[in-house]
Amino acid sequence: NTEVALDRAEIHMSILEQELFSQFDTDGDTNLSVEEVRKGLLPLGYTAEETLDIVSAADLNQDGVISFDEFRHSLLGMISDGLSARRANMLSKCVEEERNRWDRAERKWYQEGFPDHSP
Repeated sequence: NTEVALDRAEIHMSILEQELFSQFDTDGDTNLSVEEVRKGLLPLGYTAEETLDIVSAADLNQDGVISFDEFRHSLLGMISDGLSARRANMLSKCVEEERNRWDRAERKWYQEGFPDHSP
């Protein structure tokens, strides 16, 4: 059923977004500081100046931090639409690796007969 497949894809994407946000949110305060975004984007090849521009544009309510909603609706779009195809491709690879990790965990969960915990 196509509708079920789309629902499942949306759930997976939401989980991936939350996991990626958590990787950026090193202090666990549920907001991303400029420094956390900088540290998250440097391995993708972004400069400090580019990071400041991205944070400024993604901080929709201008409170100085990026909330999960801002991350999801603005920052991810800016990263994936990107400042360059190479950087967007690198992010896609990271997301794909995470998606593959999740799929492997889910397959293992099914193979083990649905233990009490989720994958």
